[in-house]
Amino acid sequence: MNPTSTVFTFEPTVSDLWTYIFLGIALLLAGIGTAVYANRLPTTEDKRKRLLLPYLGFILAIIAMMLIVGNIWQLNKFPTLTLSRTVMTIDGETQRMPRRSEFRVEREEVSAGSWGKSQNILLLRAEDGTTYALPENRYNLPQMLSLIEQALADN
Repeated sequence: MNPTSTVFTFEPTVSDLWTYIFLGIALLLAGIGTAVYANRLPTTEDKRKRLLLPYLGFILAIIAMMLIVGNIWQLNKFPTLTLSRTVMTIDGETQRMPRRSEFRVEREEVSAGSWGKSQNILLLRAEDGTTYALPENRYNLPQMLSLIEQALADN
């Protein structure tokens, strides 16, 4: 195969986001079901149960909706990157692979504090000034970085 025509596509790994979306849908249905069930309880039941269960179901449904919306928003946050020796496509916008003097690739380590391990983020600054942050938990950064460096060395 001709190395100048080789195209590599890097799509973000988002399977965990889909898991959280389906979990949110299940929690939303559970919250609505709890509220509907509690409203249909006979009036002879304990009043605290008749008042608290719909309230708890409502709170659960609100939290589930926030979980769903937040993860759907995150699905659209990470671009698809396609690289070849001469062309780079980020999120559907095709541009020529810039020369080394026009292009800047940074690999930064972002600390998570005491909450977890730090992760590397690849920052791509395109010729139009747009910066794309590609975290290592969503992309194969070592392979991506080596391909970008190789393409920049050829230009």
